[in-house]
Amino acid sequence: MEFGWDSICAVAVLIIAGIVGFLYYVGYFFKVKISAGHSVISEVKVAYKFHQGNYDSCGPFFNEIVKLYPNERCMGIYYDNPEVIDPNKCRYIVGVIIAEGVGQVPEKTVVKNLQSRGFKIITFPKVENSVKTTHPFTLTISAYFAGWKAYPALMKYIKDQGLTAHPFLEIYFDRTIHYMVPLSKHDEFYVEEMEG
Repeated sequence: MEFGWDSICAVAVLIIAGIVGFLYYVGYFFKVKISAGHSVISEVKVAYKFHQGNYDSCGPFFNEIVKLYPNERCMGIYYDNPEVIDPNKCRYIVGVIIAEGVGQVPEKTVVKNLQSRGFKIITFPKVENSVKTTHPFTLTISAYFAGWKAYPALMKYIKDQGLTAHPFLEIYFDRTIHYMVPLSKHDEFYVEEMEG
């Protein structure tokens, strides 16, 4: 069986179309839009673990949570700017939202299970105003494309507007990564491990 030039071109077009389709699906071409406004979450109780190291290495910690509670909202909070300090010394937490709303209490069995696995429980406040954006989350690789676009855009917006906003939050739900940087109550998002 011989392949002519037309066949080779057709295969090449299909391959390119497949690659472009995949990149579109994972959000490579998505343009982030930065705005300021209400938080996407209310007061939340979060089970978390504290980590130190390169932010690019946080994937396995999110996977740990997804294996335990695949239908719950994951959350990451990033405290340090890797452009200012050694990226391998950056501090962050990865956790799961176990209750939302003032006075809401998580299930005791969930708390006990997570604490037995080394998670700590903390309450984060509702923030009335924050700098925020979103990005589609269809596959794990979506988070890498999202981070490359969202963080520089968020930092530029904060700098250009002369705002005091920190730390940087990621919240995963509805096949979307919600990025949020509080404009108030900053200290209430810092876990006890950050005090040392």
